[in-house]
This record gives sequence, structure tokens and C-alpha cells, in this order.
Amino acid sequence: MFESPNTLEDLCLDTICDNILTYIEPQIETKEGWWEKIDSTEDYDDEIEKRYVFRDAEIFLINEISEKLMKKFVEKRLLCDATLNIFMESNTKLRKVKLKNCKVSKKGLHILKQHKIVDLACINLKNISIGQILDCLSEWSIENMTNVNFSKCSFIDMYRYSFMIKITNLKNLRSLNLSYTELNQTIFKIICEDLRYLEKLDVSGTQIADLRPLTMLSSTLTSLSICDLPQAEHLLPTLEQLKLLRYLDISFFNEKLDSPMYVQHHCPINDLLENQNILPELVMLDVSGWRDFLSRHVLLSFIETHPKLEFLGIVLCSVTFDPVFSDSSGVDYPQNLIIAGLGNEKQIKVTLKMYKERSNYVQKALYHLFQLTSTFQEARPDIFDLVLPVMEAHSSRFGVQMAATACLYNLTRGALQEHPPEVAEQGRQPDIVRYGEVPRRIPAAEKLPVNAMQ
Repeated sequence: MFESPNTLEDLCLDTICDNILTYIEPQIETKEGWWEKIDSTEDYDDEIEKRYVFRDAEIFLINEISEKLMKKFVEKRLLCDATLNIFMESNTKLRKVKLKNCKVSKKGLHILKQHKIVDLACINLKNISIGQILDCLSEWSIENMTNVNFSKCSFIDMYRYSFMIKITNLKNLRSLNLSYTELNQTIFKIICEDLRYLEKLDVSGTQIADLRPLTMLSSTLTSLSICDLPQAEHLLPTLEQLKLLRYLDISFFNEKLDSPMYVQHHCPINDLLENQNILPELVMLDVSGWRDFLSRHVLLSFIETHPKLEFLGIVLCSVTFDPVFSDSSGVDYPQNLIIAGLGNEKQIKVTLKMYKERSNYVQKALYHLFQLTSTFQEARPDIFDLVLPVMEAHSSRFGVQMAATACLYNLTRGALQEHPPEVAEQGRQPDIVRYGEVPRRIPAAEKLPVNAMQ
């Protein structure tokens, strides 16, 4: 129920970021091409090139600290072209880089060419194309890169050029995520032909219409995500050949299942689940978002014939409320499965943890969680730790904010704010203390209409 305090290392990194100008200083580029130290950037307009460097030019951060500092910069929204410059090879060492929702361009990201990168995640970067990101990597990184995530980035640059073919230069890739990009059928086929070491592939929400090229990866592929691909054909014959597959995500969350194909013909998800001999090694199956199309009987039969299955995603499916999946005390309840859904508290907690980025899943989970919080009789810091991150992740989503606020109000009312007596006696401080300000921030929550959260 109670977490360990933050590590000293983590606290130090927080302190550095919160007082960053103590450790780095700004410079501007002169007309002669030199870099000149300045006291502040406030007196210079945006047209003048600026960068930051460490005040101590001799400082060097080892690999682990360098990567953690960059992660903190991203979390605290400190990372931009100017601050990327402090990650020069003379001061830092990077092998794993994760950039998300950052305002960086090719000018700043060019610093990566100085490092030997093997794991690169650039998620939802709007000021640079995927081709330009690849141009910022060293030849060593291109040859040795094993993991790449370009989710929600674009192949199309500011001149409307697209260089999708560049992705096939990463010959050593084991994991590739191109979800919600402009990936088309032609490049998809070339990827499956050329990147023969791929073990994990995510092509969700792309322009792929035919899944058959995946069969060329049948000897290596163990994880596949094909979410939001309502028009994809040859699903069943393709999956029949992917016998090593352990993780399959075939969920929907951005696309609506209103295709006449599903109404007039047999639903492909049931065709898949009815095949008892398919995917013998499957450990994780996500069929969330299939709503009423998912058959309870077919799903139960699939679970029985796949004893290695450990995780099942059924969020936004009507079967999530079926007693066989929601009543953990039932005789037929699959005790060996971790289930993400909306049918009980355990399912909801898994949903909030596993699908933090999916706003519609989060909103529904919070709505059902709100119904449960009204019955809580003791402090629940574990729920706080799930609600606050999703609230922060969807700060512009009104429905998520309303539902989360209502949950927080229920969790901080009356006796639920009190410390458990056994904890107070031991001199320990429960996590709930960290959220002492929450009740002051939600004075209107008591009047919140329940239907506003649905």
C-alpha cells in the first residue's frame, strides 16, 4: 500500500533540473560563426542561434546518468534544440534515447550523431520527419540499432517529401514501431523482406491493407500489434503461419467498428478465436474495443485451448461485464489470467496501468472507478497512483479530467484522508500525504454530474 521513497539519485536529478541554470549557461552564435557566452537569452530574439553548455566544461556523466538526465529533461519539458547541446559526447554518453512530445528539430537532434545509439524512441515529434531523424544518426548507430519507435511521427518533411525507404537501412533491427504513421503497403512489404531479424513489430493505425507480407517474418516474429486496421485483409491465414507469436494486439481504440463488413458477414475476430490450433505460443492477447462483436463462448473456448495465455485485454467489450470474467469468486473465472477491462476493480486498475495513453479507455475506466470509490472505507493511495498519471497524460481531454477529478474527490473526502493508525504509530508517512493539496484543487467536484464523465 505504501511506496518506497525516491532514491537519492532521483532526487539529485530532480534538483539539477529544477535549478538547471546553476549547471548550464547560454551561448549565442556570432556573425563570425563563434559561440559567445551570455548572461541571459532574454535580450536576444529567436532568429539568433542559441545553445546551452555545461558551466564546467570538464564534466562527464556516465551512460546511465546521461540517459536519466535526458529522461528528466523530457518529463519536465526542458528539452529543446538549445538544451540538447549539453548532451555532447565530450560531456555525456548515450545509448538509449527516448524523446516524446518534444519541440526538437534536426538542428538540435543532430547531436545524436556523436553517440552510438542502439535504442531510439521518438514519439509524437512534430518538427522533424522520420527521414530527418535517421539523418541525425551516426553510421555506427544505423548499422547497430536494435530498437526503434517512431510512433505518431511523420515520414513527410516540411517540403512534402517522404523517404520511407530509409527505414530499411536499419538492417539489425529487432523491434520496430511505426504505429500511426503514413506507412503504406509498398514499404511495409519491403520492411518485411529486408529487416529479417524483426521480433517485434507495431504497424497499428497505418495504411496497410494486406497482412500477408508478415509471413516472411514467421521464423522470428514473436510480438505483433495491428490495432486500428479495420480494412486489413488476410488476417487469419497470416496469423496461422506466425507460430512463434507470443504477443498479439488486435484491439481498436481510435477506429470505430461500424464497417458493413462486420455487420453483414462473420466477424474476423471470432474466426480467429474459433481456430483452436492457431498461435500455440500465445502469452498475451488484446482484443479490446471489439464491443459486441466478441463472442463470450468463443473467447472462453480459446482461453481453454491456450494454456500459456497470461494476459487478456477486453476493454470496451461487452464480455468484460460477464460474471465469468468479472466475478473472481466464480467457478469458471480464469484465475491464471491478468485481465484488463471494466468489470471490476482489479480489471480497472490493470486498464489504467496498461492503457495510460488511450484516452477513451481511460475515460471509461475512470467512470467505472468513480462508481467504486463511493464505497471505499479506507485510504487508497494505490488508486491515487493510477489516477494522477492518466490525468496528467490527458490534460486537454475534458472527459478524462472530469472523471479523474470526481474519483479524486471521493478518495479525499472525510475519513479517507486520515492516516491508518498502524502507520502513524510506526512513524511512516503514507503516499496519500503527497496528495494533500488535491481536495483544495477540486472544490467543485461535489457538484460534478455523473453523466459528464461518460
